[in-house]
Amino acid sequence: MKARVFKVYCSSGETAYRGDFSEFPEPHRTRLIEAVDQWGDVMVGWGVNELIYSLTRWHDEKGNDGKNEKIARLIMCVGSINRITAEERD
Repeated sequence: MKARVFKVYCSSGETAYRGDFSEFPEPHRTRLIEAVDQWGDVMVGWGVNELIYSLTRWHDEKGNDGKNEKIARLIMCVGSINRITAEERD
């Protein structure tokens, strides 16, 4: 089975996230991957922002202890996120 790499881009073109969402615990990881699979190719702008925000709120509520840097960066950039892509890797 091929591994997938997801990239989340900001409106500036900067990559806010690159990885397989393994930093997300279940069921958040599964929900995020299912949403990207179902809607990722048609979601742009605010739709992407809302998706990321709604699926990362739990992390922001944790306080500073136990926060993951990659997820925290997504939350920090949520206002400027405008695109998600997925690539298959060997």
